[in-house]
Amino acid sequence: MFKKALELNPYNFNVTNNAGTAYFLEGNYEEAINLYLETLRINPYFDDCKLNLAACYVNTNRKAEANYWLDRVSVNSARLIELRSYAQ
Repeated sequence: MFKKALELNPYNFNVTNNAGTAYFLEGNYEEAINLYLETLRINPYFDDCKLNLAACYVNTNRKAEANYWLDRVSVNSARLIELRSYAQ
């Protein structure tokens, strides 16, 4: 489903983020990371995507990369605090 959406809307950051989340939920973290990075190329201010990307890095034990993105989130939230605890 998201493959067609990506074909039709390749520059829509919501579509790329949601496709990344679909891969994340399947456990395909590398593809999710690629899509989240593309999302942030399109919209570098999208904090939800930064958190999603950090979660991928936490799940692949790449804590330095997770912390890099967590440090760039502009709004404090329960999710940010939780991910920070996992990235330590």
